[in-house]
Amino acid sequence: MGGFWTTTRSVPALRTLLLGNTIKSRLRLFSLALVLLPPALGLGFFAIYAMSYLEERAYETLRHVLEYDRDFIERWMDERRRDVAFLATLPVVQRQDFPAMKHVFQQYAATHDDVSGVVFIDADGFNVVDSSGPKLVNVQDRDYFRAGQEGRAFVSDILIGRTSGEPIIIVSAPVLVAGEFKGVIMTPVRLTTVDALLRSLKVGRQGSVALLDGHGAWHVGQGESVASGSANATTAFLPQADLQRALARGEAVNTVNAQGQRALGAAIPLNGGAWVLAGQLPLAEALEEYSTFLLTALLGGLLTLAAITPFLLRIIRSLERPMHQLAELARDMAEGRFATSCPFPGPREQSLWEVRVLTEAFCRMQEMVGESMETLKQVAITDQLTGLANRRHLMVEGSRIVDICLRGDAPCTCIMADVDHFKRINDTWGHQVGDEALRLVAATLRRECRGSDILARFGGEEFVVVAPNADQVQGVELAERLRLAIVAAELWVGDVRVPMTMSFGVAECLGESLETVASHGSATIDLVLQDALRRADAALYQAKQSGRNQVAVDGDF
Repeated sequence: MGGFWTTTRSVPALRTLLLGNTIKSRLRLFSLALVLLPPALGLGFFAIYAMSYLEERAYETLRHVLEYDRDFIERWMDERRRDVAFLATLPVVQRQDFPAMKHVFQQYAATHDDVSGVVFIDADGFNVVDSSGPKLVNVQDRDYFRAGQEGRAFVSDILIGRTSGEPIIIVSAPVLVAGEFKGVIMTPVRLTTVDALLRSLKVGRQGSVALLDGHGAWHVGQGESVASGSANATTAFLPQADLQRALARGEAVNTVNAQGQRALGAAIPLNGGAWVLAGQLPLAEALEEYSTFLLTALLGGLLTLAAITPFLLRIIRSLERPMHQLAELARDMAEGRFATSCPFPGPREQSLWEVRVLTEAFCRMQEMVGESMETLKQVAITDQLTGLANRRHLMVEGSRIVDICLRGDAPCTCIMADVDHFKRINDTWGHQVGDEALRLVAATLRRECRGSDILARFGGEEFVVVAPNADQVQGVELAERLRLAIVAAELWVGDVRVPMTMSFGVAECLGESLETVASHGSATIDLVLQDALRRADAALYQAKQSGRNQVAVDGDF
């Protein structure tokens, strides 16, 4: 009976405390509302929008994978185009030396895994030189031959090889002698490298990426329901309508994958819109964290409530005291009693105003510190004179690029360059002109290098280029282009032109180094880069010894 009486007496007391006409009761009521309402509303909104957030995050993952794949495939296609265009300009092709031509074609096909053969088709449409066999065929009706007659290079849609049954593309370039059409260089290229890339980069645990041809047919990429390269495969990677909707909207779409599962799908155009790179992630996998998110949010809200309640009560008491003191002061004023000074409740440095000022000052200081840190970060990786990456950044970023190339079975070449007789420039025209010369060299090299290349000032007048997806032959071509660009660069002191040349050393990262990395861990990948730089530096030394202003290659001395 005593317990019941205590309970019944406490109910009016609680009601008075929460609903009474005092500052204390109002503060506690509003504080309780402020504590309970945000978590409740936040949890409700979180439950509503968590699904869309998880879908958006899954789409971002799909999009990043697709963009990486697209960049790789476009670089790979550009290399195939350049290779065929280069073959079309060879002297043996220009003068139509058929035996020598066949020998060169066979060597090229033997050193390029993706290439199944090289064919020279004369102006009448007959394949007079074929590295893969002697069969004579007339191809005047083929698209690549008609493109060659019009003086255009050509890349076909994804085809299925008649003999291999594998997906291929046809890459061709016209052979022009003094502007006259003499034939076409054509090579069938297997998509094994592209297929390996798409299969190695997974989207989640069950997602996949595939390369579709212009008709939406699925030939290259992940998935077990359709065999790669199956010309009779009828199962679609994604329904055609959903695929077109993903391309048109540029965002994730709800679809059904080849296994019949509900999935998120995304697609981006490739090869000028002739192909489509599509990806899918089962919806169940994308949303499997939904319940975990909700439970985490609920527990987080409860823990937050338990943590802030003591602080809230302390704040309420700190507000109650000054308000009570102000009420006493107002009553004294009403009764004619005036204080000589306005009393300040508590120490002035602990007031809410002071906290606000301190917070604002701290926020400003934080802004300045953040800007300073960003500046220091840029200074740490940038050469201040030339604006290029410095040696430290080269070793970090270069090792990462070498690791990607070796693991993707792609070549990577290092080029070491040095300004010839740079001391003579400093001694003759002064260090200010020497600094201007280094800036001109940096700008010239940056202009001639590819966007994917890493260009850095190695120290003094030495520069380094790390060229991913470039073998030693392509590295020599790049170095020669850089050398000619430096020769053509103009630095004037008054009416006098300062002559400048550079020597280059080229060395390819050794594929055998991947075994060392595999046995000693990925932390040793920088040793692969250092080895390539060492051999490139030795080649550079050879170029210097042989008279400067030239390109030397690792292994040629």
